[in-house]
Amino acid sequence: ALISELLSLKEESCHQLDENIQILSEFAPNGLGLMRRLDFETAEQRDMVENKAYFNGLIVLGAGKKSIRLMPPINISQENLREGIALMKRSMSACLPAGRAL
Repeated sequence: ALISELLSLKEESCHQLDENIQILSEFAPNGLGLMRRLDFETAEQRDMVENKAYFNGLIVLGAGKKSIRLMPPINISQENLREGIALMKRSMSACLPAGRAL
């Protein structure tokens, strides 16, 4: 019975992880699994969005010359993942021309 319960929990966790990967990949298609990146036209744009995200309560990392790395924890809830994406979109909208913001 214990093994059956553990397998059920593992299956549920894998299903949630797959759903989280799908949610994040729709927002940031570049990357693998939950490790994603957003590319910007310039390093200055990237820096502005990174700073605005931090001001909004979201910690993100610059990567390369003009990208932001997104790496949420593997056990993040869908609610927290969606909240993080919303914060990132708000940060981008505040810093980028209307046509570039997601």
